[in-house]
Amino acid sequence: MALIKNYNPAFDFLKCIAAIMITNSNFRPLYEEHNPALATLGVHGNAIFFFVSGYFLYLSLKRRNYEIPFSEWYLKKIKQLWLPIIVLAFLAGFFNSDITWYDFMPTPWFVKCFLISFPIIFLIIKTQKSFILYLSFILSILFTICVVASYPPQSLSIFHKFHYYCYFPTMLLGVIIAKNKIFMNISFVLSLILTLISFFSYFVVMKIGKGHIDNSYYTQLFGYIPLLLFLVFLYKLAHFDWLKYFAETKCFIPVKIIARLTFEIYIVQRYIITDLFNSLFPFNTVIVFLLIVLGAYLVKICTNLFEQMVTDGNWDVKKAMVIL
Repeated sequence: MALIKNYNPAFDFLKCIAAIMITNSNFRPLYEEHNPALATLGVHGNAIFFFVSGYFLYLSLKRRNYEIPFSEWYLKKIKQLWLPIIVLAFLAGFFNSDITWYDFMPTPWFVKCFLISFPIIFLIIKTQKSFILYLSFILSILFTICVVASYPPQSLSIFHKFHYYCYFPTMLLGVIIAKNKIFMNISFVLSLILTLISFFSYFVVMKIGKGHIDNSYYTQLFGYIPLLLFLVFLYKLAHFDWLKYFAETKCFIPVKIIARLTFEIYIVQRYIITDLFNSLFPFNTVIVFLLIVLGAYLVKICTNLFEQMVTDGNWDVKKAMVIL
């Protein structure tokens, strides 16, 4: 499979992992009869998704030499987020649900988080000052700590209860790496080991504080350290030659498909996740995930057709179906 010039498979790889992790975290109905704790990895998936988003937000401004007006840039981002939601609302009403005005709003929390975060990220990037970027990163973590500390201990994970704050630093980390092209001079083996250590260290930290309503609850804040390190090491891991070779094979096609449908997968899964196939465990997870991908593809096609209709009034079905 020939690669497009300057194509970087690392981000398709990262987005595919994020989509799988996020979807798995919502698979509790599929694991209910076996082990509900298997419905996890949502925090890592969200962190990857916001990290990659921050990375590309920086690149989108850099390509325009930081001169694009905020209104033009922000409206484009709103369109990218909102069009699939509008299309999904119509499809959901057509197949199963009654349509209400609420369905046309950016109801998924991460969409609202993007809409809030984008203007702040825009202003930070526009300064083109590295010290402002690093200061913003540090202050965003300190602000999150203050917000968490201002509330009494609760049984929920802080990364679920305070997700509007917790993932903003991961976006800024993506901006930092995109701006500085940070590459640590470490081997593949060491990158893999550090990725796994940081991944599992997060769960160790959360095990101490999650679910507690005493002061140990606040130890969850230390989960930031392994979570951010996980993003850095995973990013490094995705930039070794093994992924370039993998991306040249046909086996990489599913990765690219999932990566190109990541946003649609996020918003469509709540309509498709079902326990109808639980008797086939563990294959029920594969079946439902494939159904989600198919649903996401349908939303993608319909969104492309809708965009064609409102821009030039013509439909090009073949073009709308292309995602690779």
